[in-house]
Amino acid sequence: MAEGRIPSYAIIKIPLAQVSSTPLNPRRNFGSPEEQARFGEELRQAQLAACVVVTRAAYLSLWPDHAAQIGDAEYVLVNGERRFRSAMHVELPTLDFVIRDEFADSREEFLNRLLKENLDRADFDPVERATGVQQLVDVCAEKSGGHGAQARAAEQLGKSRAWITNQLGLLALPAEVRASVSTGETSARDAVGMARRLKAPHRAFC
Repeated sequence: MAEGRIPSYAIIKIPLAQVSSTPLNPRRNFGSPEEQARFGEELRQAQLAACVVVTRAAYLSLWPDHAAQIGDAEYVLVNGERRFRSAMHVELPTLDFVIRDEFADSREEFLNRLLKENLDRADFDPVERATGVQQLVDVCAEKSGGHGAQARAAEQLGKSRAWITNQLGLLALPAEVRASVSTGETSARDAVGMARRLKAPHRAFC
């Protein structure tokens, strides 16, 4: 271990007080207090997978305007926020972490890593997923000047361009429909169909 650097594969215990969530995480539902308490107690017995963080300096090099939001934290989460929140809920002092500053090589890389953890989870709110996809598309557009941003995002996530388009379409739906999708009253598939129908008149006049 040269120059005090921590290899990407090293697992270390970090006090939770030194860690912050990122405001960029599109996921907002991390379980009820009862579910967090149950998972937190499971973590007390054994943590099967380490959380992933980047250092404060690496994170703020990408998003310097987030300094106030992450407070004095020395590390910012990339993956494992449900574990982190559940551990905080039951007042565990530490968790196992892996420091991967290479995940903060660019805004695009960070958002790609952040989104991939939750992308295919069955319990991931479709609207939250779409919000994360939009964030990645926006960052891809920073490099390309807006050209080909959706195609680049699709490549990053290993999805089709049509999948990206469908995700973004959810965000164009009225607020009450998005809320219905989030609660599960309306399926994401039906919502995508609604979004396509909303765009149809616009295409007719183009």
